[in-house]
Amino acid sequence: MEEPNLKNKIRRARLKDLNDIIQIWEDGIPDAFGQQVEGYEDKEELRVHFKSNLNYQNEKFGFWVYCSSADKPLAYCSLTPFHSPLWKDNFGFLSLYVSKENQNKIFGFKLLKFVLEITSLTSILYIFSTIVSDNDRTKRLAKKLGYKEYGKLPNSKSRHNFSDTVLMLYEV
Repeated sequence: MEEPNLKNKIRRARLKDLNDIIQIWEDGIPDAFGQQVEGYEDKEELRVHFKSNLNYQNEKFGFWVYCSSADKPLAYCSLTPFHSPLWKDNFGFLSLYVSKENQNKIFGFKLLKFVLEITSLTSILYIFSTIVSDNDRTKRLAKKLGYKEYGKLPNSKSRHNFSDTVLMLYEV
């Protein structure tokens, strides 16, 4: 377990972080969604998905990690394009996961705050996120940093079988 200190750092994720990022995501799924999510058992499919996001990074969109003093990722935040022919690349979708042993510390807050601050320097207008309805801790964190809640997305068997999610929107 890593304690917050000045030697921890936030940096852009690199391909060498891929295994740590996947592990953080897999460990965080039961907490984020209230249960294990079906349909993501294919490890190679996960690797391809995360590797694609890591390779897509540019001046607007990216993948950031909050690292220990030994440069091991403790949390990650991804900001990916929310594509639309009308809005071009002015909308993003943000995900934040913190390693299980480092939750309820300052890492998630610092990483999310950092990504929102640097996003303000781009042409991104809005950032969408979804949070499971009963994940009050994460909803409070998002609202503390300026997110607004815009309703619930109902549970749907076509979207895997997990709890209702709340649509959150951050105006940059």
